[in-house]
Amino acid sequence: MENPSDDHFYVAAELWECRPDEVNGILERFEPRLVRLSLYFPLMSPELTLRAMLRGVPFDLGLQHQRWDFAAAVILRLADVNCELTAELMESNLTAMVEGLSGNFSDPFEGLAAWVAAADSVDPTYIDRVIGALPEGAVSAWSSAIRRPMKYGHARRREIAPLVFRALDLPGTAAQEARELLRKFPSLAKLDPLNGTRAPKESTAPHEGVVSTLSPAQSIAAATPGTNPEAGARTNRPL
Repeated sequence: MENPSDDHFYVAAELWECRPDEVNGILERFEPRLVRLSLYFPLMSPELTLRAMLRGVPFDLGLQHQRWDFAAAVILRLADVNCELTAELMESNLTAMVEGLSGNFSDPFEGLAAWVAAADSVDPTYIDRVIGALPEGAVSAWSSAIRRPMKYGHARRREIAPLVFRALDLPGTAAQEARELLRKFPSLAKLDPLNGTRAPKESTAPHEGVVSTLSPAQSIAAATPGTNPEAGARTNRPL
């Protein structure tokens, strides 16, 4: 097969659970012809993925499509083998994360906390740099999801709240917009780990500057409830 789709690799990842040696053999034979990497590759063979990356094969983590949870499983798997190269992968996807955090479609915060925790474990500066690169109005736009009725997504507040508090500690418009969100939604302050001790910030200067223990099938199940993550639409779970 010359050009397998991500659906084929999804099936391969499922088969990997019970027949890993055979599936790994297929992947190794296909490796020299790889022109792009699927999100399923690291869950089956992080070593193959890293070799392909070193050859310059592009790897899109899907952050612009807000596939936070699946991307988290991927980088944890890769970082267990090569943390430095995983950090480079994250860096190459930084613009995509800025795009993902700037859009309010589907369920934009689902799995975000898992991605933030995974990214912090690889590069503690990464998330702050993403927030600093957000366009004006991006942080303010998070209000549309924060205000959703509880039955539709108040639980998502725990996903986005850490980024609101981190924005407070950065210079520029992100901090101003984060303070406005806390004024509109004072209950968010209860989720601030520094609540009661945080020093107020009024800067307006422009911004300048774990290893996963899940098996591939468990990672897929946790990251893609009811859908193939490469297929497009997400399935929202009732809260």
